[in-house]
Amino acid sequence: MRAIRVFNQVPVLKDGQIDKQAEKHIRFLKAVHPQLTDEYWNEGRVELRPIKRDAKLKDYLRSFGTWHFGDKDVAELSKFLQQINGKGVDLYFSAFAFDYSMDVFKKDGKKYEKGKINNDNALFTSILPMDFDSITAEEFLIEKQRTPKGKLKRKMPKRILKFLR
Repeated sequence: MRAIRVFNQVPVLKDGQIDKQAEKHIRFLKAVHPQLTDEYWNEGRVELRPIKRDAKLKDYLRSFGTWHFGDKDVAELSKFLQQINGKGVDLYFSAFAFDYSMDVFKKDGKKYEKGKINNDNALFTSILPMDFDSITAEEFLIEKQRTPKGKLKRKMPKRILKFLR
């Protein structure tokens, strides 16, 4: 019988472990989003978003995003994983695309910042929540509503809420 390991603190990975973790992330993301294997910019972007789970964590944690996995992107992913190493975070990923060339205006007539996704220029978006530490559906919805400009605040279907419990 295997011994059960209990983690009562966030593990701190060594550099080699972080590189291996980055390789596994890339392999998974390319399997799910094959466009990331392209050598050129494409419409679909993937974002890895750290969600703070440790109440004492005061650091501002920036998300990692990429349009493809070139050498620079792989190095940036390793740097991102190093920055969240040993910190109490959940890591979510999402994929989205938007029409970069579109000029989009706010209700007050001001132009949205170029290069930012919003309801008007979005082409598609998807999110895959993975619960490894008993985050509740309500906590997930709160974090989901923190997306840029508060977008995607729709109610989550009951069948997904049931899945998250």
